[in-house]
Amino acid sequence: MPGLPLIIGVLLLSLISPFSHARGDGGPPAPGGMLGSSPSIASHARGDFTVAIDVGHSPDSGGALSARNRLEYSYNLKMAWTLLRELKKESRIRPLIINPQKDEISLKQRVVLINRAGPDFLISIHHDSVQPLYLSEWSYKGTRAAYCDKYRGYSLFISQKNAQAGLSRSYAIAIGNQLRTSGFFPSAHHAEKIKGEGRELLDAEAGVYRYDDLVVLKESRCPAVLLECGIIKNRAEELLARNPAYRGRLARAIRSAVRSLMDNRLTPNPVEDRS
Repeated sequence: MPGLPLIIGVLLLSLISPFSHARGDGGPPAPGGMLGSSPSIASHARGDFTVAIDVGHSPDSGGALSARNRLEYSYNLKMAWTLLRELKKESRIRPLIINPQKDEISLKQRVVLINRAGPDFLISIHHDSVQPLYLSEWSYKGTRAAYCDKYRGYSLFISQKNAQAGLSRSYAIAIGNQLRTSGFFPSAHHAEKIKGEGRELLDAEAGVYRYDDLVVLKESRCPAVLLECGIIKNRAEELLARNPAYRGRLARAIRSAVRSLMDNRLTPNPVEDRS
């Protein structure tokens, strides 16, 4: 039959996913995995609830310095990709990474990318530090480094200037409660009445703070939450942040929270003051 080889070839090609690619921990997919109109957004999987994952900071503006002199950005990147892989396990969720190319972009440009993607929910991934008065010094591999072992734990932030502030607060509380259930604990140090802190603690049990003027939270059109995954100035907690199994456990807790958001159709938590 003259056309048989051609027919077989077409059938084989139809079985191959055009988006298959290899990924490593902490890095973007190969070009075949890029979807959407913008090269600065990488999406994976299909679903009816889109979660945008914002990788805090950038290679040249790396954020906090850890107890071992590592930039926060490297931890944010690894955690973000761990979370994306975990969220892909939910068929109803479409997760995407903002700025997977690691471009140097301003906060305003970051917001443009987020709003262009039109997610149902934004989670911005960060790792925490402490104020200078709590820092001590030690030597790590022959180099001086600052650390603080007094504080540890996660923190969640929302902006009450966000267009959907009530849902942002509800989502943050849901994530915080699930983190607690999964064995993680919040840090209360951002509520201390000292210079650089004094944040309003909206929910102590869940570890949710108010921080109105964080640009990414304030100007994103969807419900938005910033998660400080842990304090990398704490020497023990930094080691946990470097542990893939620990990152996986944190990502599973976030996935469980997002699933509950979808299942329970959370209503906005009352916001008393948007000024």
